Amino acid sequence: MQVVHKQVRVPFTSLDWSARADVTQALAERADAEREQGFDLACAPLLRLVLVRIAEQRYHLIYTHHHILMDGWSNSQLLGEVLQRYDSQALPRPAGRYRDYIAWLQGRDAQASETFWLGQLQSLEAPTRLAETGSRRCNRRWKAAMPATITT
Repeated sequence: MQVVHKQVRVPFTSLDWSARADVTQALAERADAEREQGFDLACAPLLRLVLVRIAEQRYHLIYTHHHILMDGWSNSQLLGEVLQRYDSQALPRPAGRYRDYIAWLQGRDAQASETFWLGQLQSLEAPTRLAETGSRRCNRRWKAAMPATITT
């Protein structure tokens, strides 16, 4: 199941580090802290923004998001559109909206879709188990560390 919110408040932090002498180290530490904070998949949104002023006319944006939110292509599209807007460029009108896709899906013949997919999957002998299921709820949080060289 996927939940799509009409509106969500994106956590946004603005910092003025223009007077700091250790700005390069401080930015690296802040980026590490943002990465290590992780996300709760049950709580939208799965992204955060930190804008750090590092000089009179210079800023550093720390953009942190969970990989489940969007793939690399979508992330590139989003950041490209942000930069185009920032540069006052007009963006092309979107070809469609998510609600249009949902409406299209709801208009499909469910029986025909089921027949198609049953045919495609008939050679599989058993479901692919992605995770063990159980009645107990897991309250553990998992964290993964990424070297800074991968993300910078």
